Amino acid sequence: MVERAEGLQLNLINENGGDASEKRVIRYINSDSVANADGAAVFDYLAMIDGNGDGEEGLCLGFGLKAIESYFGKTVTLDSTDSVAVGGPLLNAQLTGAGSFVFSGSQDAKAGNAGSDYSGATIVDGLA
Repeated sequence: MVERAEGLQLNLINENGGDASEKRVIRYINSDSVANADGAAVFDYLAMIDGNGDGEEGLCLGFGLKAIESYFGKTVTLDSTDSVAVGGPLLNAQLTGAGSFVFSGSQDAKAGNAGSDYSGATIVDGLA
């Protein structure tokens, strides 16, 4: 049972029960090609449970950052320093891959997705 579902990412399925996400956009991290990249940011259609701060939750549909993959032997840094989010940065994307993630920055940040399954290290550097 999920007590608080805010940030929970849901999969969209089509009428045949298959993946409805056919508009996937991949941006390689720190490179223009997969061969030299540290990872990938995946943008796609997504459905997410979103709270408005008063205890009410609703379903949000949109196109946005769905997942961040860190490649084997590589490290992806998630830096909260320049975030302008009200209440602090919140990352709802799935963190995946065989690489590591570094959380850094000058302000507190929240990251969470029930589907996160990366197998590398987690490093906290700074106030993240």
